[in-house]
Amino acid sequence: MSLLEYADRTVPDIVKKSVPAFYNDDPMFKQLRSRGRIVRSGGSSVRVLRIKSGHSDATEIDGANIQVDLTKRDTTSAMSGDWGKYIKPIVLPHYDIDRMASAEDKARYVKDTTMAASLSMFNDVIQRIYVADRTGKNAFLACGTLNGNKSNGSKSGFTNGALRLQSPTAQAAAAVTYLNETRVEDTTRYEDNWYNQYKQHGGIGTNALRAIEEVKATADSFAQGGDGITIGILSIADFILLCDEIRSYPGGGGQSAVIYTAEDLEKGRVHKQIQQAAGIQFHANRWMTAARVGSTGVIWLLNPDGIEWWVNAGHDFKVSKFVDFLKTTGQDADVGFISLEAQFAVPGLLMCGAVSA
Repeated sequence: MSLLEYADRTVPDIVKKSVPAFYNDDPMFKQLRSRGRIVRSGGSSVRVLRIKSGHSDATEIDGANIQVDLTKRDTTSAMSGDWGKYIKPIVLPHYDIDRMASAEDKARYVKDTTMAASLSMFNDVIQRIYVADRTGKNAFLACGTLNGNKSNGSKSGFTNGALRLQSPTAQAAAAVTYLNETRVEDTTRYEDNWYNQYKQHGGIGTNALRAIEEVKATADSFAQGGDGITIGILSIADFILLCDEIRSYPGGGGQSAVIYTAEDLEKGRVHKQIQQAAGIQFHANRWMTAARVGSTGVIWLLNPDGIEWWVNAGHDFKVSKFVDFLKTTGQDADVGFISLEAQFAVPGLLMCGAVSA
């Protein structure tokens, strides 16, 4: 069997087996998958449905009034957006392959190269969703992002990030749209609200947990069933500080709320890594530095029931057949392509939130 035939047979299987790891290694995608929030679809566009809380007015019936007002207001808003479409080559240079001493070495080289290409593509997707700090190649600008500090998207509806680091009033005043919808704070009817929850804190390690609890309580009041906000994503450095704050909460001023005994010390039960508090499981993310996110002390607080990952079923990390590019372009390599057509959306803005310093 030639190497070209081997690549055609094995590479698609290698990529297919690596896709579950992509979903399971990221805490948000893992919950999206378990809750059925990964939508495998098709067609030329993504159609996201926003449900409003209005519809019609209730009429009080008494002896003098038996007329019912049948005025109907819009209860849903359908937002069509474009797919993010990407193609990533897997390049197997003949020069490197010819240096291999055996067929086993060549097979291992194909596998390692394929895994490297897949991993770099997965990393590009994750980095875009959480921080959206890159431009140009590998930036995945057509894909939606959580980071409302960035307005560098390239597709209709996904130009701006989902989670703004502003109060609802400031979000409405700034008029920065999301999914082509104007952010609104409805303080009259309380029906047409369209913003994410937000609270400023005085620093992770100081009073961030109080801000987190307030955001969760507010966001969960808009959620219909479910567990509400269950995931917190923050930088590694901030994660360490948050663990310290959780261990000392509700301490402060140098007083620790956790007391250890001699038995705790002997059995190694001191300062275990804490990653859950207030019903939220916190996870460190290596991309989310202050410089990348655009603000300090940022924590994305996510309710998976308000998030969707759309994948075009025909291009869900699909691998093409390999071609000998020596015959077509003069490049001495076998080349295949991974294709992805996907989109990330947060139609449940009210159910999700963020905190920052």
